[in-house]
Amino acid sequence: MALFRVRVIEYFSQYRVPGPGTPLPDCVINDRQLTIGMVRSILTHNPDRAAWRFMAAIVRPTLIFILDWNRPPDLSLNPVFQNVVRDFSTTARVGELAQAICYSYWQWWTGYRFVADFASLAIGIGLPVPAGARIPDYIMFDPAAGTVALMEAKGTQGRNHASQMAAALRQIRAARAYAPVHRGMACVLALDQPAGAAALHLRDPEDSREVSDSIKHDIFRSSYAAWFDLAGMEEIAHWCRTPLARAERMSQQVFSRLTDRKFHAEDPLQKVVAEALGFDPNRVAFHLTPSITEALRSSAAFEDIKHEVPEFSSAENSMKAGSEILFPDGTAILPE
Repeated sequence: MALFRVRVIEYFSQYRVPGPGTPLPDCVINDRQLTIGMVRSILTHNPDRAAWRFMAAIVRPTLIFILDWNRPPDLSLNPVFQNVVRDFSTTARVGELAQAICYSYWQWWTGYRFVADFASLAIGIGLPVPAGARIPDYIMFDPAAGTVALMEAKGTQGRNHASQMAAALRQIRAARAYAPVHRGMACVLALDQPAGAAALHLRDPEDSREVSDSIKHDIFRSSYAAWFDLAGMEEIAHWCRTPLARAERMSQQVFSRLTDRKFHAEDPLQKVVAEALGFDPNRVAFHLTPSITEALRSSAAFEDIKHEVPEFSSAENSMKAGSEILFPDGTAILPE
């Protein structure tokens, strides 16, 4: 097990040139958080079960291959990986690593507890996405502040992140023309290999729009779709991706399964995920807190969830293989 420390630097939108930026507290992510972050962030909004099983099985070995495990807390790429993989494949793996780091950072280190695939939400609520548009990766909701934000993640092996930041900003600005959000975060993970240091650069383009409570609720619900996919529950995952007005008309069977709240690893996908995170697949359960269950079903209960203070393990406390992992969104993987 390892802890990785990433410097975080934010640039304010009113500046045309980023300049030195403002340092924020370092982000510390352990390898279990990184593994689950990559599994939940790497696939598109409509993968099938085979895709989830495949990705859950290969993420851990992939991280072992691409990262230098002799360098923590520095987050560095393995020299072997850099020297044997063709350029386009190296670029793709660095981008996937950046997505996992960004996903983990926003969920664990900020108030944005609920992170949903933006394409899935856009399809679900019928946003007018222009044909051929490159849309951002995620849409996020901070319940305490009531803030909705887009997020696009990029990665680079060098220290200069200007071109990747420019590309991320273009995607964010284009999406803000049709997406009701308060903020849009362009994020670039820069891996400065000679120094072994990694920095996450954040910038928010200008502009803001009003966001309705119903859309906030849809973002909240959509953020659990990937969780239920990992738990092997496709029907509930689909239900979470469906706007509440339509989801309420779905079968009572969905609701009865939700009220169980604890899902034992009986599905092959659950077992693969459990093994990747260091659990005994025969002695583990996927768990959802009761208040989240009710908020998924009810707009009134969702109003209550906004004021809950999450309790979850820190990066250090969820290090040990087989120990519980409590996520900020009220989900958990628990040994039994």
